[in-house]
Amino acid sequence: MADELRSAAVEAARLAECPDARRLNAQLRRVRRALEHADSAGITAARTALDGVPDGARARPWTQENRALLVSLVLHHYAPPALLRMPADLLTTLVLSCVDVPELGALCAVSRDIGLLAERDDAWAALERDHLVRALAGVLGSEKKPASVRAFLDCGGYATLIRAMPEPRADLGRVTAQSVVQTPLRPGTAHGAGNAAKVLLAALSNEDAATRTAVADGLVEAGGVERLVCSLAHFKDLSVRKNCAVALAKVMAARPESKDRVRELRGIEMITTLGDKLTK
Repeated sequence: MADELRSAAVEAARLAECPDARRLNAQLRRVRRALEHADSAGITAARTALDGVPDGARARPWTQENRALLVSLVLHHYAPPALLRMPADLLTTLVLSCVDVPELGALCAVSRDIGLLAERDDAWAALERDHLVRALAGVLGSEKKPASVRAFLDCGGYATLIRAMPEPRADLGRVTAQSVVQTPLRPGTAHGAGNAAKVLLAALSNEDAATRTAVADGLVEAGGVERLVCSLAHFKDLSVRKNCAVALAKVMAARPESKDRVRELRGIEMITTLGDKLTK
């Protein structure tokens, strides 16, 4: 335990010693690995070093990708009270400049920025988006408390999160069974789609039927069915396809009338082809 505690803190402290962006990027990944193996005391010890990062975060090694990586570490490994105390400068130009708002409001800000990043095509936007979706999945991927799900839903979090998934093409303004399998307008990434589906899956598995229906209604209205089917058609990674397929099944269970639309897009056919793989 002592070695793990020292490792996370030591690796975080070394961030200040990295002379260029490449080495900083590698060191941030070492910090992530150390934090993933650290206990709560080790994570707390590492925060002291991470809290000092803002002083040098404007230096050249801190590219947009590296700053996004740092934010993903903070979101994933900081307890909500500690997150709200983080210096605003750490998150400047990213997503949590509103660090004085309640936790779910801050997470919704992340979700909104994920949606905004989906509209951009500059080199680092996709990287930042995927880091943020991963961090959000770490926070909400197992969150099934109806009150928390409802609060994030009311903030518009789920409706904007789905924009991390592929945006399907349309025929004469409507997504069809033919257009949904074509190369998406904005393809996104398998990691982003899989993690977004993980968050949706948790929300659609909460204990309150009315909240499940509300989440499903919001997703249907925001084009979530089309994006989930497009993800099923577009990605080959089995874990991503399973997340999307199960999320679709839960949407249909919570809002039965959506089944006709899923069938129209051949989504049920795609789910059926996965067969026994869904239970493994």
